[in-house]
Amino acid sequence: MKNLLWMAAAMLAVTACNKGGNGFKIEGDIKGLNDNKNVYLIATNFEAQKYDTLSKAVSKGGKFTLEGKLEAPDFCAIVIEGERSGSELMVENAKIDIKGSVDSLHKLTVTGSKSNDEFKKAEEMLKKSTDKMQAIQQKAMMMGQQPDEHQMQALQIEYMAIQSQMQKDIQSYAVNNPGSFVAPVLLVNTNQTFDPAVFLPIYNKFTEEVKKTPTAKYLKSKLDRETKTAVGQKAPELKAKTPEGKELSLTEARGKVTLIDFWASWCGPCRAENPNVVKVYEKYHAQGFNILGVSLDKEEGAWKKAIADDKLTWSHISDLKFWQSPLAKEYNVEAIPYSVLLDKNGVIVAKNLRGEELEKKVAELMAQN
Repeated sequence: MKNLLWMAAAMLAVTACNKGGNGFKIEGDIKGLNDNKNVYLIATNFEAQKYDTLSKAVSKGGKFTLEGKLEAPDFCAIVIEGERSGSELMVENAKIDIKGSVDSLHKLTVTGSKSNDEFKKAEEMLKKSTDKMQAIQQKAMMMGQQPDEHQMQALQIEYMAIQSQMQKDIQSYAVNNPGSFVAPVLLVNTNQTFDPAVFLPIYNKFTEEVKKTPTAKYLKSKLDRETKTAVGQKAPELKAKTPEGKELSLTEARGKVTLIDFWASWCGPCRAENPNVVKVYEKYHAQGFNILGVSLDKEEGAWKKAIADDKLTWSHISDLKFWQSPLAKEYNVEAIPYSVLLDKNGVIVAKNLRGEELEKKVAELMAQN
């Protein structure tokens, strides 16, 4: 799940929302919390790709009070100055009590929020899947910087199968609970792409109250934008500088079959997937298969080094603007690796294929040329 907690330092410059009647009042009682510590209630502003401070308090005697008003229940996090971890919760306009220890902020006890009670039940429903995925990630990390290619691929296949089933479970949950404020949170935080054919019917079933939530509003805007880059649509143009400093466009880089690969040198999963992409490229490039690597790096040196280290011999572009890159926004990229496969006419035929699935689809398209 996308974590709200690691951008805490950015909150200091954000203005808190105005307080109002009939809003939320969060009273915290945290053992080991020192006096005069700033405590923030933050929420993700998906559209602006930043974090908003909804309320701020100063601790005294291990206690604090956060107050404000929400238009609808929202998924938030409590972050305490100087602490690396925090606590995620669903906040609604109600009296909410939080208790726990500063040493285990991720295990705080929250009472008074019905939507948070539902969120915890949903987390428990998904726990078996998330535990398995975390175990696979740990196995991958233990393989070191030069993992066995076949073992890594097997782990990726296993991980993706579990992730896919979890996503289907969440979609079913949303369909069966159209009045759930938690449903859009789960959908947005566990999916990279939002196929309108799949997610728009789910959104349309939400109650009007749920559609007012920030996460549901974002989901709708995301679906509207996804239509532009849906399978069957002509791929939008991309243009930026290559590592050599020359302008290169998608049109110029296209082949009989083309993969647009969004990645970055700092992205572990991207680097782990690169050997699979290299394998497919080497097998089919002579037949007309091209790749355009689109990096979300912000340091030119790191970008160039990763290209050389991973032996990525295809075309590359980047504006070195990290997540603020218009290149990523054009394709609604919010997590990487992210890939888009095009046919000979530049029409999108698939997204986010990995390993054997990518090779199979490329082979199929090449056979049609």
